[in-house]
Amino acid sequence: MTNNKFLSILTRTHKRPKALRRCLKSLNKQTKKNFNVIIISDIKEDVVETIVPEYPDLSITIKHVEPLGYPACNTYFNIVRNAVTSEYVIFLDDDDEIIYKNYCKSLEHISIKNKHPAAIISKALFPGKKVIPDDGSWKKVPSICHISGLNFCVRTDIYKKCDWPKSKCGDFYFISSVFNSIDWKKDVYWYNKITTSPKSYPGYGEEEK
Repeated sequence: MTNNKFLSILTRTHKRPKALRRCLKSLNKQTKKNFNVIIISDIKEDVVETIVPEYPDLSITIKHVEPLGYPACNTYFNIVRNAVTSEYVIFLDDDDEIIYKNYCKSLEHISIKNKHPAAIISKALFPGKKVIPDDGSWKKVPSICHISGLNFCVRTDIYKKCDWPKSKCGDFYFISSVFNSIDWKKDVYWYNKITTSPKSYPGYGEEEK
């Protein structure tokens, strides 16, 4: 069941039950359950259906999509847009875990205190000075494309206007689309912490061994 909560957490998964359990376990530790989880699975007969009941304190919806493979699977985030009714969205793959127990609570506090900015972003997303040019434009993917959506929280009305592409570095292109659609110098709240952590699992589309 999905309620109109402050935050929606969109989670892609593909035949990785161990990783998904770790991801959901980290969400279950959040001190404020002001979010719903939308699990996007491209396997119709999936173990996801048996994992969800293990977390009764989480509001979880499963959305099944046709398998597209990598990197076209980035567009799964576009496909489930109509299911998102929250104020903000974050993107969490099945091999990601939220580190801080107060993360979701803090996001809501930041939003209210700062008049609901278009995005709430960790500075650690951007490891180099050239990632965000001074003029705010995004011209090409940096040589080291390690900009992920993990620590990127975007307001839902903005998310629904910006597409995730079928190409590699989809998170970069999505974030760049968001930045090009807002006044990023005025309508973004920046914080210093890394809030989510990717683990050393196979790349998306690869199964656990």
